[in-house]
Amino acid sequence: MTNQKLLISAPLTICPIFSKKLAFLITITHGGALVGIWFAALDIKIKIALSIWVLIVSYYNTNKHLFFKYRQITKKIILQYDYILLTNELTATILSHVYVHSRFIILPLKLSNKKYETLILFEDSLDETTFHYLRVRLLHPLKNIN
Repeated sequence: MTNQKLLISAPLTICPIFSKKLAFLITITHGGALVGIWFAALDIKIKIALSIWVLIVSYYNTNKHLFFKYRQITKKIILQYDYILLTNELTATILSHVYVHSRFIILPLKLSNKKYETLILFEDSLDETTFHYLRVRLLHPLKNIN
């Protein structure tokens, strides 16, 4: 029993990589939005403006969630018992509305500088063991380590 507690309470290093599944999801959703705009009964100027807006949002989301640009979360994250250490000297608290699925995890964070970030991790963005340990930690948090 104590070995299980030590395993779950030990720091877990998360190093997310490029996720093909998240890239596919972002491409499909933004591509569908573009198709929907062009099938809508709108003026051509509005269609062009909305299409440009969707392309800008798609570019931003791709860089933010796939390449970790425009955010304070880096590519190496250390999960402690109930908080996260970021490599650029920031800490983050995991918010209560975490979504854990067998294929992906949505991890909302409150950074120590009072900003909010969301980390979306598909199963192909982490190695299998790390993804499993992260799912177990989030689904079964320890109430008391002692």
